[in-house]
Amino acid sequence: MTTRPLPTGQRGRLLALGITVLAAMAFCGFVVLPLADFYAERADRLAERKALAERMERLVAQLPTLKARAELLDRAGPTGSLNGSSDAVAGAALQNIMQDIAASVGASLTSVEGLPTEPSGAGRRIGIKVALSASWPVLIRLIDATGHAATPVFIDDLQIRTGPLPTRGGPQPLEAGFNVYGFAVAPKDKTP
Repeated sequence: MTTRPLPTGQRGRLLALGITVLAAMAFCGFVVLPLADFYAERADRLAERKALAERMERLVAQLPTLKARAELLDRAGPTGSLNGSSDAVAGAALQNIMQDIAASVGASLTSVEGLPTEPSGAGRRIGIKVALSASWPVLIRLIDATGHAATPVFIDDLQIRTGPLPTRGGPQPLEAGFNVYGFAVAPKDKTP
């Protein structure tokens, strides 16, 4: 077996330079870049964990204030709940709230139907099913006003359909139906 001598001179220097550049590129591609990506990923993960720890510290710092506020609310009694000694009275109060809201935005409820009462925490969830026919702007104002009611009430299962026939010169009425829920506090036992 005969061995060939390595090139010398200008050709040898160029070959050595090419091999050195190729080795440097391979080292960079297989060692340096993966290490840089690894460290960048770890730095990102560390920054995320640091931000999470800072957020948790802020939340923990708020805890005594929130506990004191909850105690004040507990001592003040139920607020924001439907008034009524029974579910039927609370349902009627919810119906009155929705009729007042509808009248304030220029809508008229076409039907109101009571829904079954469900226990919810220390109270009861009272609900009614509401139907109305109104234009889009009126419907949006009604939904917005419901969200800003003095007694907190919540809309669920919103269904909107176009009216049967278009009207001339005005917006087409929409048929809408949705459930409205409020909460009533369960009466406390009056045992001697």
